[in-house]
Amino acid sequence: MASEPPSPPAQPLLSPRLALGLALIAAAHALLLGWALAAPGTLPLAGMTPVRVVPYLMCALASAIAALAAPLLLGEDNAVPGAVRLGRAAFAALWQGAVAGFFLMVAARLTPLSPAGIARAAAWLAVVAFTCLLLAGVARRAYAGVSFFWLFALPVCGYLWAEIFLISPAGNSGWTQSSGPQASAMRAFVHGVLSLSPATGATGALTGVLFDGSEYAPGWPLASLGLVAAILSWRMLRAGQVDRDVNSALGSVRNVDGIPRAN
Repeated sequence: MASEPPSPPAQPLLSPRLALGLALIAAAHALLLGWALAAPGTLPLAGMTPVRVVPYLMCALASAIAALAAPLLLGEDNAVPGAVRLGRAAFAALWQGAVAGFFLMVAARLTPLSPAGIARAAAWLAVVAFTCLLLAGVARRAYAGVSFFWLFALPVCGYLWAEIFLISPAGNSGWTQSSGPQASAMRAFVHGVLSLSPATGATGALTGVLFDGSEYAPGWPLASLGLVAAILSWRMLRAGQVDRDVNSALGSVRNVDGIPRAN
């Protein structure tokens, strides 16, 4: 009789790699806040950053960590079931959002920040981190290019298009004073770019105003990323099921009638 392939060992939700990575993320936030508030002369460049700029730096740091640390937090262990990888991604994303929200609350004791803005920024950063973790797990080879475009190239492209518009005849009256379909379309494009980019979206969620002066609307950016995260979650679960089916089939082939076969 063919023996059943051994079932894989149960995987814990919090792996040592993930626990260490999340601890380092919290330490990075604490170091940034400590450096920004240190007395002049105690640390290199300490005391040179205005207190009102510290929340913006923290949003930028949280966005960069979410994008750059995603491939390192989950690793490439294909033996981990897709459901466990999805749970780890969700836990890591919630942790990053909570850590960012906590240190923004600490910064609120030094510069005025609204509780609603802190909650919006923490939620946005958690969704960004979750999307990055899922994308790193589903499309690891393409992740570097996609994350670079999303984190850096997208807002730079928005600002470049805005500058080109301002030096063109359609924008010679100024960014907000220019009228016409071209001006409205350009303002809508830049507003969308700044709302969807991780760092500029986080600062917009925190202050309620984007860098182009327009009002931040939290609904559609979160809904857009939520849809992307749902698709990536389905792909991760589907990939885990395929891996289990392949491993089960290979185990059956190698153990037909109890006789081990060569791979």
